Amino acid sequence: LDHTLKVVAHTTELALFYQLDEETRFIVKTAAWFHDIGYLLKGPEGHEEAGVRIMEEFILPHKNASGLKTRIAQCILATKRITYPVSFPEKILCDADTYHFGTPEFRETDLLVKKEIESLTGFKTVEWTRHTITMLEKHQFYTGYCKDRLETGKAENLAWLRSLL
Repeated sequence: LDHTLKVVAHTTELALFYQLDEETRFIVKTAAWFHDIGYLLKGPEGHEEAGVRIMEEFILPHKNASGLKTRIAQCILATKRITYPVSFPEKILCDADTYHFGTPEFRETDLLVKKEIESLTGFKTVEWTRHTITMLEKHQFYTGYCKDRLETGKAENLAWLRSLL
């Protein structure tokens, strides 16, 4: 829940910066609320698809929202690790989801994610630091806003992780 609240806040920050229209703000903020809710039904694998199903059921009573549901679903699915965002709203949500990679908060959240993965999967990740280094090396921010504000912090977090080896 804490992560979701922060993703919603960062999505709002980006939406305000880019002066998104009301419909696009609704799409990205709704996607932010639902992007990880699938963890309630599944583990890490496939939680995005489960989140899309939950979002569609939640919005189901609003029959005229089918186009919105599709765009929200695309944003949620863009947060999958092996997927790359295409539309600007997808890029905003992906950057909001990984915003902490470029902040001092990353050091705390990385340990929390490690504990979460261990509790969800039962898998003890003895190579967590190497895994996280690889993830940060492959990661990219997609919006100019996050590139300008977070790349330096991400590089500092990467240097910190390397110092742990």
